Amino acid sequence: MKKMCQTVFIAAAAGLIGCFSFLPCELHAQSAQQIKANMKNRAPALDKLKAQGIIGEGNTGFLVVLQKTASPDDVKLVEAENADRKLVYKAIAKKEGTTVELVGSRRALQIHEIAKAGTMIQDEKGAWSKK
Repeated sequence: MKKMCQTVFIAAAAGLIGCFSFLPCELHAQSAQQIKANMKNRAPALDKLKAQGIIGEGNTGFLVVLQKTASPDDVKLVEAENADRKLVYKAIAKKEGTTVELVGSRRALQIHEIAKAGTMIQDEKGAWSKK
């Protein structure tokens, strides 16, 4: 029987992105806490990029670089955020017996609801609009 970890809260730019209780231990409490801290620390910079329309919230639950004006550091920041999101989605998918893609698309709907006005949002059909 697999051991289960403590409840994990992951913070994101728009606030709390979710409460994921009893994640599989492959996402250990220590790494979960690190992911939480990393996401919280990135949130202000990501909010700024969203406000400028440089990045947006995709329909897959991941950030997307939208503007060529994004600096290499901006791209690295988005890649780091997406890597952490993927780890969380993967752990949830394993627990729920589903796919990372389904977890991400469901999370995208939640993110879109709580996103700040002015954030670029990708709808289910792939079209982009400002919230």
